[in-house]
Amino acid sequence: MSQSLNEVGEAKTSELESANATFGSMMRRGRSYSGRERNCVFLNTAKPDGSFANISAASGIDFPDDGRALVTTDWDHDGDLDVWISNRNAPRLRFFRNDVPIDNHHLTIRLQGTAPTTNRDAIGARVKVIIAGSQPLIKTLRAGESFLSQSSKALHFGLGRAEAIDSVIVQWPGGGTETFTGITIDQRYHLVQGSGEARPIETKKREVAISPAPVNLPSPESTSRIPLATLLPMAPMNYQTFDGDTQPIPTSEGKSYLLSLWGSWCPACEEELKDLTAKNSELREAGIEIIALAVDGLEE
Repeated sequence: MSQSLNEVGEAKTSELESANATFGSMMRRGRSYSGRERNCVFLNTAKPDGSFANISAASGIDFPDDGRALVTTDWDHDGDLDVWISNRNAPRLRFFRNDVPIDNHHLTIRLQGTAPTTNRDAIGARVKVIIAGSQPLIKTLRAGESFLSQSSKALHFGLGRAEAIDSVIVQWPGGGTETFTGITIDQRYHLVQGSGEARPIETKKREVAISPAPVNLPSPESTSRIPLATLLPMAPMNYQTFDGDTQPIPTSEGKSYLLSLWGSWCPACEEELKDLTAKNSELREAGIEIIALAVDGLEE
């Protein structure tokens, strides 16, 4: 798509014509714009060149799902971040528990703002964890950074091998900076704006039972449908009967209507109408009414 023409009269190159022909061929064969792509995971190697390593297969997250959103949270309260992923297709939701056996330390901070300067959730606050001999760890509390999703509002800091925390500095979104001390590693704290006190949060590690099972992909079918999770109301529309009367297309609740648009010049439409006529009684028993509208003459 990056090689698409900017103007209709723009000169075409052989590479562009080949790309357009290939793209059109893929679409005619029912290929996807960006589907059938496995999830990817990239590991920050912490090298000076800023490179990442592709660990998709080793991570176990490279499912062939049509992923939409990813959020992180310490779901089992064991000190590391777990992952939830939502998909367009089934399974709509996946949970990945982090069981990596690493003895690193962590810190979890939950913020609370106070009126009138700061919202209660402290969205927009910036937290800096000060550790002697190391670069400060900085995170900003946001309401959401992914598609229709939001990670935990509890800020999680991976401390590595650090054994002590000097202080935690919070820059509140309403203005003003506050320093909290007496914070230890591997704990969860509640920081309330203006209190100057880091209150420990008592949490117990909870067991999350996970029963692994193979992923059984459905067999390819020649037909497909996409049921809407939330039904959209149909806009008011009228049609003309054979008697010349104008009637509104019914949209009464509790009843389903099958709207078929056909033309006398369309052989496939003729076959479809025959099938609908043969199955008319079954469709009526299922509560489905058929409305077949001819589109002949609409271009006149």
